[in-house]
Amino acid sequence: MLRSLLGLIAPKLARRTRRPVRRERQAERVSSGNFAPSGAEGSAAPQVLLANLTGDRDGTVTTALAGVIDRADAMEVYRANREMKPSKDTNVVRRLIAAADEGREWLAAQQADILIWGESEGDAMRLRFVVAKPVADNLPGVFGLGDTLEFPAAMLESLESVVQATVLAAVGPSFDGMKSRLAEALGQAMQGARELA
Repeated sequence: MLRSLLGLIAPKLARRTRRPVRRERQAERVSSGNFAPSGAEGSAAPQVLLANLTGDRDGTVTTALAGVIDRADAMEVYRANREMKPSKDTNVVRRLIAAADEGREWLAAQQADILIWGESEGDAMRLRFVVAKPVADNLPGVFGLGDTLEFPAAMLESLESVVQATVLAAVGPSFDGMKSRLAEALGQAMQGARELA
């Protein structure tokens, strides 16, 4: 009788103490066919998670940016469909560190390799990068938290190779997968950037 009484009480107590499960938003896949061939070295192509750019109210600039990155054919691009909102801390370093911590949570939830976030204000775009596996800032070629890519938003399409090369270079040092495919794509993007220069 005691067992049956405890059996009636215990489930009710368990129901009261359960916490609501917080669901992470699933990112929307932008890439249509950037897949690694079977038997290729390491894991698949780098997974790029793109946050909505702050100031891009209708999402057109973020959508155009996703298309530019996707055309590199070496990365899988996903839209987070939400903005990265850094803290209001007046200290820029603390604000960037907090944003990087939040960004790495997003990356872990989506199993992505790099997060691109930033602002689109007026005619200017500012992109920032957070990699899933942080590497020492003092290594050559590593993008730090304060590093940005800034350019006029109207020139996004004409600066396609520069944007692609920057994203590939930012993810490269920390990516464990197909380095040869990444290097080939970076070489192609750099050639396009040289022609532009």
